[in-house]
Amino acid sequence: MTPDQPALIVSSKKTYISATILRLQEQNKLSIEEAIKNHLTDRTIQLFESDGYDLDLIKIKHLLSHTSGIEGYADDVYLNWVDKNQKHRWTRDEQLELTIKDGNPLGKPDDTFNYTDANYLLCTEIIENVTKKPFYESMKALLKYDQFHFSNTWFPTLEPKNKETKSLVHQYWGEKNWDSYNHDISWDLYGGGGIATTTKELAQFSYNLFNDNIIKDKNTLNQIFKTIETKDGKDNKYGLGLSIGNVEGYKSYGHGGFWGTVVLYFPEMDTSIAVFILERDERILRKNVLEALVLELTLIKNKDVAN
Repeated sequence: MTPDQPALIVSSKKTYISATILRLQEQNKLSIEEAIKNHLTDRTIQLFESDGYDLDLIKIKHLLSHTSGIEGYADDVYLNWVDKNQKHRWTRDEQLELTIKDGNPLGKPDDTFNYTDANYLLCTEIIENVTKKPFYESMKALLKYDQFHFSNTWFPTLEPKNKETKSLVHQYWGEKNWDSYNHDISWDLYGGGGIATTTKELAQFSYNLFNDNIIKDKNTLNQIFKTIETKDGKDNKYGLGLSIGNVEGYKSYGHGGFWGTVVLYFPEMDTSIAVFILERDERILRKNVLEALVLELTLIKNKDVAN
């Protein structure tokens, strides 16, 4: 691996999706307070209503915060099937059907926090129905890829990579003997992941997002930090496509990914850090690297203050 090689960042994509939705709100093309029924296809509406979901009650913010009450499909049974069918090319509709087949509503919106990629499958459909373009094309435009020179950020299988971009790294899950190169990434594309990028561009996206360079309206951006309290009392520490945490005493905003990648923004230091670990089973190393980098930045900050 070299520092400028891209990797699949998987669930870190959720912050990209959330930012895209908020950009559409900034442009007055939708509101996260709207019912999702307003922006889904008739096919999807019929599918979810057939399982008892009230799509007039579920708002876009519920999808983004995983408080919709929708049951997920990405369980052990799904992963075992993927293990045996690694080259299967999934569609979003296929995964939405699996969502309905595998589970029933967990409750009404705000009842419970349940992290599930199905919420974000629906978000990508909403983006497409509002913009009338493929969601990944809309993301590029709305998140200002050209302005910030995100030339090494793309969706493998959905669009070609830049000719100058280096090859993807291999990413591993030792427990299952998985190598990312052996998989069709559509198994974790529409809701959970799909984006490939470099550590530099991932950190730059994070930094520009939280410094008002992508979403200019501060009131709109601030909604990404809001957690929704649920009746189950879970302290989920999750905003809108955003994990809220703490590293070595510093508040952090960001998202990790299935294979071992992560990006965090530290407002007190006005710094974004992206870390790629290539073995899923070694995610403790990701934590250790983050802590070491934060401590190093603290020493630099204290030294600058002293001088």
